[in-house]
Amino acid sequence: SIDGGVREVIVDDRGSNDQPRLVAEHAGCVLVGEGGLAQAIKSARGDWLLVLQSGARLAEGWTEQALLHMGAGAGAARFTRSRIGQPGFFARLYEKSPPFADGLLISKKHALTKLKGEDLASIWRGVATTRLPAEVVRGISR
Repeated sequence: SIDGGVREVIVDDRGSNDQPRLVAEHAGCVLVGEGGLAQAIKSARGDWLLVLQSGARLAEGWTEQALLHMGAGAGAARFTRSRIGQPGFFARLYEKSPPFADGLLISKKHALTKLKGEDLASIWRGVATTRLPAEVVRGISR
């Protein structure tokens, strides 16, 4: 979490087994359930959302970069992809990256204008972003 920057974590638990649910509940996360993703985003208390691919983790120093970006009132941002866990050169040429492989830091207001139904990836499509110098280590693709 970011001191004063991250107020809650919303986990899209639709279709997963009980393990992610137990971990999320233990960590105090808000689980997307019957109300759905749109309702979870609307009811988020913070002005900014951080969306990460399942299994991704942010490297040390990301909080400072995120706070600077949010404080500047800038638009959406992505993180710099770490070399840790990167597939080989040829695999990267032919693979289709998941929408949130680089993470997405976006204002709640902007996310709501881009959200189409319950499709989280609709937020990512067509959004101009700034690349933050903080790294994200990719999660495992499924």
